[in-house]
Amino acid sequence: MQQGVTQPYKPSTWEQIPDWAKDQDGHWMLAYTGTIAFIVNKQLVKDIPRSWADLKTGTYKVAAGDVSSAAQAVNGVLAAAIALGGNESNVQPALDMYADLAKQRRLLLANPTIQTLEKGEVEVGIVWDFNGLSYRDQIDPERFEVLIPSDGSVISGYSTIINRVTPVRSAPSTSTCRLTYRPSCCRRSSTPRSSRSRMQLPGKPLPRPCRACGRST
Repeated sequence: MQQGVTQPYKPSTWEQIPDWAKDQDGHWMLAYTGTIAFIVNKQLVKDIPRSWADLKTGTYKVAAGDVSSAAQAVNGVLAAAIALGGNESNVQPALDMYADLAKQRRLLLANPTIQTLEKGEVEVGIVWDFNGLSYRDQIDPERFEVLIPSDGSVISGYSTIINRVTPVRSAPSTSTCRLTYRPSCCRRSSTPRSSRSRMQLPGKPLPRPCRACGRST
């Protein structure tokens, strides 16, 4: 916004979106949120960790993801920091925990994805709850448990903007379609993983096809 690269746009659902989930002038809006969780392979882990404290003292290997490229991994560090006595300005408690896991050779380089989980490469993964629940249901609900650590977690979300060079008012566009329908549960039709994420609108049916972008449900 400060660089002037965003273009304001308020969809017809604007008033239904909570104030905290949007810019008052329409430069951005939050589409959905998630909470950091553990996904545990019950076939490989018998003593299921239910807190970050448990994670520190266990014997299983932990996949936390790449903090240089994934918001999920970054928020996992923040969640651990808060649970272990830190905060947004002090993530050292989390870094110390990850360092201890690495020294014990319990910190995996593999990302906690549906592929690595299905192959049994991940015993405990640190993931968004909506990702964990989706992975569990797609692989085998009996094989995995997904839980929010009892001693602390964080909730964060994903925002949507429109580039200022997009011709919003001159012609219907995919961008305006996404801003109109993305925060509602109909977004699940185009992004399966979001079926477990928390939308900012109770639900807006997607036209068949959408008049703005032509997408058919």
